[in-house]
Formats: sequence, C-alpha cells, structure tokens
Amino acid sequence: MSTGIAAHGELAALYDGDPATGVTFDLAQGAGDAPVAFLDVELSAPAAVNEISIEVDPAKSQGNYTALLSRGAIVDDDDRTFGTMEDQANVDPKAKRVAYLRPLSDAATTPVTRLSLEIPPASGAVSVHITELSAYERPTPGPLGDATAPVFDVHFHPCAFSNLCTSVDDIFKEQERHGLGGAFLFGLQHNLMRGLSPWAKAVSETYDVTKMPIPFHYNDPGARPSDADGAVPPLDQVNEHREALGLAPVSSYDGWLVYPTTLADWQTISTHAKSPENVKQSLFPFVSSMRLEKIDADSDLLYGVCSTNPATSRSWNEDLLRAFDTLFPGSVYGYAEYNLNKVVMFSHGSFAPLVDDEWLGCMKPVMQYIATSGRPIGFHMDLAADNRNKDGFDSLMQVAEGFPDTVMIWHHGGISPEVAKTLSARDHIEKMQQFVASSPGKRYIELSWGRGFFLRLNPTQLGDEEIQGGMTQPRDHAADFAAYMSFLNENADSVLFGSDQVGLDFPIAVSQDLDDVLFVNHVNYTQGQTYGSALREEIGLLTRATKGAEGGGGLEKATIAKIFASNAQALTAKGAPVMTGMTEVEARAVFLELFKMQHQENVNLAGPTAPAAKDFIPAELMP
Repeated sequence: MSTGIAAHGELAALYDGDPATGVTFDLAQGAGDAPVAFLDVELSAPAAVNEISIEVDPAKSQGNYTALLSRGAIVDDDDRTFGTMEDQANVDPKAKRVAYLRPLSDAATTPVTRLSLEIPPASGAVSVHITELSAYERPTPGPLGDATAPVFDVHFHPCAFSNLCTSVDDIFKEQERHGLGGAFLFGLQHNLMRGLSPWAKAVSETYDVTKMPIPFHYNDPGARPSDADGAVPPLDQVNEHREALGLAPVSSYDGWLVYPTTLADWQTISTHAKSPENVKQSLFPFVSSMRLEKIDADSDLLYGVCSTNPATSRSWNEDLLRAFDTLFPGSVYGYAEYNLNKVVMFSHGSFAPLVDDEWLGCMKPVMQYIATSGRPIGFHMDLAADNRNKDGFDSLMQVAEGFPDTVMIWHHGGISPEVAKTLSARDHIEKMQQFVASSPGKRYIELSWGRGFFLRLNPTQLGDEEIQGGMTQPRDHAADFAAYMSFLNENADSVLFGSDQVGLDFPIAVSQDLDDVLFVNHVNYTQGQTYGSALREEIGLLTRATKGAEGGGGLEKATIAKIFASNAQALTAKGAPVMTGMTEVEARAVFLELFKMQHQENVNLAGPTAPAAKDFIPAELMP
C-alpha cells in the first residue's frame, strides 16, 4: 500500500521547513498489517547518507504521529534500514522534530539514490504533515578550509543526569561513524538525585509517594521549580493528591535536587581501563566528580571542598584523584567540567562556589597534584553574576591567577543561554584574552555548544543590539565576526573545539505528570540534536562567520588545524606519570567511603525512594 507520492530535492534539505511546501500523509486506523511506504524520495545525486531527520508541523497533524514515526524506518535503495536507536513510542505525541534516524548497519559510506519512509500500522487514525526531511553525510571541517586532521571533540558527556552512561564501545562506534579523531569524555559534576521529584515533595513531605522517572537534564521542565503558570505536572493535579492525603494545597513546588556523585566517572573510567588499545587511542576520560562546594553544619552534603579524609589527612578531592590514578593508571587525561558559575543551576541551590582565600587554600593541594601531572582542568563559568551577585569572571580570574602552573580550559568561552545577549563582542573577547594571558601556554578557550560560544556567531538568536560602555547600540555582526576570527588566529595555540552533548544515544527521556501524560524532556538534546547535528551546527556557524567577517578576515589554515585537532592531541600527550602515594587497597577504601557518603546523602534527602546501597555503590567495591 502506498500513497504514490514522490519527492525530489537536494541532499541537505529535501523539504525546506516551510509548512506550505510540506507533504501531508493520512493513515486510517487498521490499515493492514504490513508497513506502509509513506514517502519515496529520490536524491538529486548519489550520496552516502549518515543521518536523517524528520520535522513536523504539529498544527497540521493529528493523532499520535510521534509514536508512529519513531517506530518507523527509512529504507534506502539497497534495502538498508535507518532507524532510531531505541524505542521512542511513549514520547510527546505532538513533537515538532520527531527523530533522527541512523543507519543500522555499518555500511553508512555507500552512496544511495533513493530513500523510502516506512511506517507500521496505526492503532488510531493519524495525519502527519512533514515540513522537512533532511539527509546528511558525515560532518567534517572541510568547509573551513583544507584541514586534513579529523575533528577532535574536547567536550563530550556520555552520561545523562540520571548517571546512566552510554557504553564506551558505543561511543567508539559513533566516533568512527562520524569520522572523528577522538574525544575527551567527561563525567558529570552534579546529578539529579534518584527518587526525589519536585512533585513528590509537593505531594508528600516524607517522599514516599509518586515515584517519578529522573529527568534527562537539570534544565528539563520537570526538574525546575514551578509555579501555577508553568508547573509540570499542573498544580491542580498536585493539590488533588495532597487533598486526598489530608495535606494543605501548595502554590509552587521545589526543583529536583541536584547533588554531586562519582557514579558517572566510575562507569566511564573503569570501563575505559579494560578497553582495547584502539579505543584507548580515541577516547580520553576526565574526572568530573570533585566537590567545589563548601559545607557547614546546615549543609545537606556530608563532605565538601575543604573536608578531609581522616585516614590520610588529605582532602577527599585529592584522594579521589589519587585513587583513580592508582586503580586505573593511564586512563585519566584531565579534570572537567567543573562549575564555578552556572546560572541555570541556581534554581536548584547554591552551586556557585564562594571563591575566597579559604577556598583557594583548600584547592591548592589538588591543583598542585593536577599541575604536577601536566593534565588540564576545565571550568564552566558563565559571564554573568553568580547567586551572591558577584561577577563570575572575577572568580575565574582568582582561580587562574592563584594557580599559574595548572593547565586550565574555560568551557564555552563563558557563554550560555543565561548570559546577557547584549554582551558586546569587544567585552567578550577582552575577557577571553585576559584569561589566556593569565598564564601563557597553560590556558585554553573552548569553542563548544550551539547555545554556548556559538550563540555569539548566530545573529538570529543573538539579536541586533549590544551594550558597550553602558550604552545600547546597534550590533555590527560583520565587524564582530572579524574580531572573533582575529582573536582565534592570534590565539590559535590556545583554542579547542567541542560539541558538549549529553548522552550519545540521545534517548527520548520521558517524565509524566500525575495523570500519566507523557512529555519529552530537554529540548536541547533530545529534540533537535544528535552528535552529528551538533557538530554540523557549530561548524556551519563558524563557516558563516568566516565568510561574513568584515574585510574578509577568516580563519587561517594553520588555525583551523590547531582548533579542530592538533591542540587537543597535544593535550593528550601532556599527562605525566604521577606518584599517587596510595596502594590499591587504600584506593579502593577511598572509593568505598566516598560512595557510602554519597549514598547516605541520597537517603537523608529522599528517604525510602532513594536507591538501595547495592544499586548505588559499584559491586566491585563492596566487601
């Protein structure tokens, strides 16, 4: 059964996103048992398709088309199938971007000429209006010039904020599929505490009601504090449950608790240590679970940046680093991503550490250990005021000037969606130059994240006004592009390139409200970005900026090679063997005690909904 509709178009945009030029398909309920060939697309020229996306106009579609499309597949003219990487049947029924499809075989480099969308039978009547169907080859830095080195991604998180991590083997396969030369693998400094949802807290102060799935990210709707206008689930549902329990109604509820654990680091680093040599030569783990927070008598945390291990008289942070090097020698290549100022997290508590003389003193042994090893440490520091109304950049410079011998990376160049879009290019570049100059040869600016640094190269999202010297003025995008290109050329030895993606498989993580209505979490990662699409977006914005720079001042060939690969490759070779001063028995004891404390923190805050110790503490560490 076929609609008989065929379409022709260029490789990168078979449809252009305009609803008026899209195509609508209708599938009646019970339309047979066999998959339906909804769309037959002939490419304008043979191409090796590596990834396909489908975009839908929800206003012109009916029924749960999301489930239907995500269970479907695209078949090429050699009968190879492109499919989603997991079941996405229970996602938002009205999603705008439904899925990215990937070849389910290894033969993703053979050119194809025709693609056919096949959809399984519908359980109910469905109408879907597709406005864009895009097919992509592997992302490469080619548009920027004659760079011969493959892209090296210096900022990749293989774990979701639930501590569930993509396997090292799957990461390696994706690296090969995208033609990447390597990646720094980060854990997660902060995680969403299991068993403690915001509406569970609203429903029952003892946390024993309404166990909810953990969100994908701490910026998901279900992870943030909510009020009557934006609550998920709606507050009327919460209050119906509270009334049934004899509890007073609430007008808002707290965000999902975020706290530090070592789970993500342990999964990635312990697995990497047992991986084949070809994997070890492509993937380079970083430790991400040191604690930067101070604690006091009222803190929910059992240890912090200044807390010491009574068995060694060293800080728990220092012992953590020494323990990883003792048990997994050669598997740790750096330390990141550490949040000095992350505005999006303020709604979850105080996650901007107070950088003062006491804090610097507590960090000194750790930073000396890192400096001795020659490995880098990376900081996320938004160019915005922290939750104490202190300029975050001042804190970064305190750290940079306090530890001149330690190699440091400034993630995203200080940009996030929470940074004022009116920040001028001149002010931004001046701060990046100041950071690099704080210790020449030991400071790196990282270009990563479509809504991070690359927001500065995106006029559509950035806007046409800036504030310079306290005055609002029109933004000259061409001049800004030229200024950024000049900065990158002048500091080519100090710039890195990364994607900043969370969870390589991009599972459509779902939560649900109290009436079991499902919704998709985290628009940035699960609705619109995969590993390949993030790289395409960033490279595309950088390409456009080089072409649009005033006076034609683009990136030099040598700069491109350094930014995309050689600087990162040089960093992987900087690490030197260190004397940890620990035996394996002592290292295991450090890890066991850290995991016990982290588990107890979870129990103290989440009560009976916290995971059991056996489900939290790695089995390898249990007596």
